[in-house]
Amino acid sequence: MAKQEKDGKWAVKCPICTWKTVKADRQQAENSLANHIEIVHKEGRKGVRKKEPLIPPSEMPPKIPPSVKEHS
Repeated sequence: MAKQEKDGKWAVKCPICTWKTVKADRQQAENSLANHIEIVHKEGRKGVRKKEPLIPPSEMPPKIPPSVKEHS
């Protein structure tokens, strides 16, 4: 996957998107590509999303204050 350029540096390109990088060492270049794929393209991994309420706000019951305990 890594390709050596004329200046001796190693270039890698993501096969999925347009991401690419150039590193001085072949191992560093390949590790950068592996990290990129793991972070950006890992399937099943989703960002944290704000959960929407199951009931729309307009249909929610009014908020009732908690009951007050009576002291005897």
